[in-house]
Amino acid sequence: VSLDSRVREVINKNMVEPSPHTFDEAQLQIYTLMHRDSYPRFINSHMYRRLLQNEDIKT
Repeated sequence: VSLDSRVREVINKNMVEPSPHTFDEAQLQIYTLMHRDSYPRFINSHMYRRLLQNEDIKT
C-alpha cells in the first residue's frame, strides 16, 4: 500500500516529536485503501474462494 505525499509529509513532521498519534493519518489512509480496494479484491479472488471451498469440505 502506498501513502500519498501529503500523509508522508505529515508523518515526517510528526517524527520531530513522536507521539502515540504519529501514524494516525497513515493508518486511516491504509485502512481506507484496503476497505475500498484490496479487501474486496481478495474476497472475490479465486484463491479465497478455493480456501472457503476447502474449509466446507473439511466440516
